[in-house]
Amino acid sequence: MTLYIYEHCPFCARVRYVAAVLNIPLNVVIVAYDDDTTTVDLIGAKQVPVLRKEDGECVAESLDIIDYLIELAGSSDHRKPSLAALKWQQAAFFASTKTGVSALGGDGIARVFNRISALGLADQERN
Repeated sequence: MTLYIYEHCPFCARVRYVAAVLNIPLNVVIVAYDDDTTTVDLIGAKQVPVLRKEDGECVAESLDIIDYLIELAGSSDHRKPSLAALKWQQAAFFASTKTGVSALGGDGIARVFNRISALGLADQERN
């Protein structure tokens, strides 16, 4: 799968973040800000992120892409996020809340974490 992004886009960052947590590999294409054709050719609009799936179908809107990734991860146990990824996720989240900047933004973060928890996709640390 290929993810088309702008380099400093928070909506793109949250998609990459969730894909990393779910251990879903993505080919990332950084679209230049002045590129008026790449995403228009894919979805008919100049916007990112855009996920081009293996079958060529495209998904736009970060939360729709995240929903697709979570659904995809739910279909295969080997896609569960590792404990290391979850620790990184936790550290990144707390760092972002301290600075007031969150790559997941607003209600999106609650939605993502609730979906991951509901599907039992996060490995639990065992002491």
